[in-house]
Amino acid sequence: MATRKVTTKQRVNPFADRVDRFFLAGLGIVANVRKAGTVTYDGLVKDGEKFRKETAKRAEKMMDRVEDSIKDAGDEAEERVEGFVTKIRRSPELGKIEKAFDKGVADTMDWLNVPSKNDVDMLNKKLNRILRVIDAKEKKATPKKAPVARKKTAVAKARTPVKTTTPKAA
Repeated sequence: MATRKVTTKQRVNPFADRVDRFFLAGLGIVANVRKAGTVTYDGLVKDGEKFRKETAKRAEKMMDRVEDSIKDAGDEAEERVEGFVTKIRRSPELGKIEKAFDKGVADTMDWLNVPSKNDVDMLNKKLNRILRVIDAKEKKATPKKAPVARKKTAVAKARTPVKTTTPKAA
């Protein structure tokens, strides 16, 4: 039997072919992952956009419900206040509440040394009396001056009608 001698070149070629094939297989995997990655990425972007739209719609609906709830609560509060005000207006206690409020305001104004309307009216009356007395004294104190005779100027003389005398029949 003859054995064939395997040379280094023969050994390297099949090994290099295998390595080259493994390398190409690795590149194929990378290419497939890249394609799948691009498809997956694009799919994720689409899903994200879809999710954003859905979330925006949900948020808008929720905001509408919140606004409606606030309006309803406001209307309900307004009705309650109106009912409360109506009760108070019908209540015989309203006069007492008004008097207590007026007294509180008057006491506060007095504490702040703010004059009341009555105080101002009283001061106005006194001031008017004082002014009348002063005016009366000024009128008595100023003597009346006699009218001063003015000298007639040539123009004034010309305006004065001339008296003509007619002879009387004897």
